[in-house]
Amino acid sequence: MTKRKRSPRRPTAAGVIGCVVCGVLLAGASYLIEACGGIGFVPSWEQLATWLGVPVGGPDAADLAEGDATVTFFDVGQGDSVLVASGADTCLIDAGTPDAADSLVAMLYAAGVTELDTMVMTHPHADHLGGMARVLQSIEVETLVTPPLSEDERASAQVAEVLEWADTTGTAVVTAADEMTIAVGDGTLTVLMAGLPEADDVNNESLCLRYSLGDFAFLDTGDAEADAEEALAARCGFGLRCTLFKAGHHGSSTSNSETLLSLVRPE
Repeated sequence: MTKRKRSPRRPTAAGVIGCVVCGVLLAGASYLIEACGGIGFVPSWEQLATWLGVPVGGPDAADLAEGDATVTFFDVGQGDSVLVASGADTCLIDAGTPDAADSLVAMLYAAGVTELDTMVMTHPHADHLGGMARVLQSIEVETLVTPPLSEDERASAQVAEVLEWADTTGTAVVTAADEMTIAVGDGTLTVLMAGLPEADDVNNESLCLRYSLGDFAFLDTGDAEADAEEALAARCGFGLRCTLFKAGHHGSSTSNSETLLSLVRPE
């Protein structure tokens, strides 16, 4: 018996409409996940991948060390000091306490740092600027970036010492402003917010910084507390997303608010 050849089935109007509707729904879902993924009932791409058993790639410590940028956290006791390096460029964010100053310089030397393109003071507290005078004495620093400082803050003993050593060593001193950018290698360090305007607490004067290079981003909010974090969140929104986040104010409960963390969502 000869079998009849079946003619190819033509798409029906209902099928075409169904495909269009599916495409629109997928596009809408993609937009929703991109904008709100990980918040409330909306899953992130990473969560979806985990549920579906799809491996998720991302930079780990080795990748960052061998790639175009490195972020190094120095142990300076109850204080902060972070080195961002890319190519031949280096930027030191804060310099720990006075007691850790010599150790910080030794760690910089051990890391191969003999000069700094930029050193940033997030705010004028001793556990962040305490080692800056010693760094200026020991290592050539091209530019010192400070937050907007009041006359009283400039006259305080530790800030005055840092500014005097900057003058002695020929280091340029620049006052940070909102949206100021600093090139570090192929990446950019951006001052997202130069402190909370009219802050009633020195912690809320902290520079909020974001370094970005390709798909990598690092966020450092100094000691900014909840009020400053709210202002930062309102200003930047999802632009705060990052790969790496240094917990604000040494991980204190006065910082790292749910509002901020829901936007940052570090890896």
